[in-house]
Amino acid sequence: MKRLLFATALAVAALAAAGCSGCSALNPNRAVLAETVIDEKALFAAEAAFFGAASAAESAVDVELLRPGDASAVKIADALDKAHDALVAARAAYAVGDAQGYGEKIAALQGFVAEAWKLIPQREG
Repeated sequence: MKRLLFATALAVAALAAAGCSGCSALNPNRAVLAETVIDEKALFAAEAAFFGAASAAESAVDVELLRPGDASAVKIADALDKAHDALVAARAAYAVGDAQGYGEKIAALQGFVAEAWKLIPQREG
């Protein structure tokens, strides 16, 4: 059984290395693959930034640095709402392969998250 698995692995490796025309799944276009990985990492980073800002805003409320209903709290909530909408749109654009829409939504998301971070009060010291 081990010999059969080893032989199969060698055959697949040889086909992938040879770049056979009928085996595109074994030898994907490296540039497209690299771009897809970068897009995935950008989306994950944008999601992390969004959830980090939302968590920081919630923590500011918990420690009473921010009061719900205050002007700054409303601005933060508005920025986070817009960021969430941009995140949903970026996920949708990524899912259908809309590179231009994806890039625009990621940029918008980053802007809204940055806006929220600027407004979230922080403890001194």
